Amino acid sequence: MEVVNTRKISYQAYLEREGLRPRRIRYDEQSRPFELMRSGDLEGVKITDRVWRSGVLDGRILTDDVRNYQYLMGGAATLCARYAIEGGMEQERAYEISDLYLKRADQCHTKAELLDLHQDMFTFYTMEMRHMIESQVSSRPILVCTEYIYDHLHEKITLTKLAKVAGLNASYLSVVFKKETGKTVSAYIEEKRMEAAKNMVKYSQYNMAEIASVLNYSSQSHFTAVFRKYFHDTPAQFRQKFHRAHPVLEPRE
Repeated sequence: MEVVNTRKISYQAYLEREGLRPRRIRYDEQSRPFELMRSGDLEGVKITDRVWRSGVLDGRILTDDVRNYQYLMGGAATLCARYAIEGGMEQERAYEISDLYLKRADQCHTKAELLDLHQDMFTFYTMEMRHMIESQVSSRPILVCTEYIYDHLHEKITLTKLAKVAGLNASYLSVVFKKETGKTVSAYIEEKRMEAAKNMVKYSQYNMAEIASVLNYSSQSHFTAVFRKYFHDTPAQFRQKFHRAHPVLEPRE
């Protein structure tokens, strides 16, 4: 695979991955949608909805289909609230939403209703988190910039390019960006690359050289140095520790 030439494809594929096979779910795969929800990323909704509708969860706890999914809804609602609180949502608000959906789950009479309700709950939490995060960035031009950065981490992103996207003078954008986000443009880009890198190291099958190239680092050694600055481990050490802490529940075929 020519990593450099397929960088954009690889990064977009990572953002859009839904490749959960019908089998018992690994711990890391269970946590990934909730981590995406916590960051306001609707990709988590697609992933968890795919799992719920695939039948993977039918490692049945109760014999009654509806009661089984009501039970599973209880666990999902608890995890949604917990991850939302970790992401900065007020505890009272997080549990208020959870209680609302649990009451609605008790009123469902079919598995299909519960599947739709679960999707609705996950979407609601995700949008609440997104709005909370975006409220910290007040102006539209800066929102345009942050969205552009997230979608183009596979490319070289310059202040000049962002200024063109936002329709602002580059010098003015630099000042406003720092004022509204608390970070310089370059520091913000690096932080977002590291967030993506952490998830790719944890969840993807890419090797470290591929991840470095996909995220537009000039070399694997540069990528490793930046990663270690953020997470105090090399990417390989981080992946090894994560997999040791979250062993596979059922081996892949």
